[in-house]
Amino acid sequence: MQGRIVAALEGVEVLSSYSRCGDSCRERRVSSRKGGVKVEQVPYYHRAVRCQIIRSPVKSFLALEWLQPNEGEDTAALRLLGKIPDLYASRCFDILQLDALYAQAPVLQLAQNIGWDLVISLKQNQRDLYQSAVRLLAHRPAHSSCTAQRDGKTYQVQLGDTRDTLGLPFSQDYPPPVRVVRSEETSPRIITASANSNRKPPLTNGSG
Repeated sequence: MQGRIVAALEGVEVLSSYSRCGDSCRERRVSSRKGGVKVEQVPYYHRAVRCQIIRSPVKSFLALEWLQPNEGEDTAALRLLGKIPDLYASRCFDILQLDALYAQAPVLQLAQNIGWDLVISLKQNQRDLYQSAVRLLAHRPAHSSCTAQRDGKTYQVQLGDTRDTLGLPFSQDYPPPVRVVRSEETSPRIITASANSNRKPPLTNGSG
């Protein structure tokens, strides 16, 4: 992705209240205990999907779409992505990074029509693709390896890739083949011994 502009979608929750409610508010039930008594309350809140540049010298916030009551984030994400080409005169990013939640056939088709490349976190909700990729890559050596630094730790990274195959269909609803990259990360364990760890226990003469 070097040299290319990357954007990502994210769901956010804002404006939560236990007392105020509007026409577009969402709600849920929350249980708590007050004075030993179980109390159930209904908070009202708004949730939205936002799109932001995450890999670029300037990480601009691009757009936000509110969820309507009883609406999923994937529906709001599709509506948001459909507005972005009209909000900006030119294509403002090259790659769209998606969580598996948003990786639905309509979103993938829209990205293809606009010309965005996609990077998707593959999870068990794409079960057929996930299992096919695991089986395919399990018996192949890693294509490449590297080290990565994160949170003060060094990880050894092994990358497997399906790029030398014809690809795997993403889903029944979106059959075009996709490339799957599998990353295995390991962190070496550091075992420290105390200064006295090699000392032998004292000998006794058994006299008590």
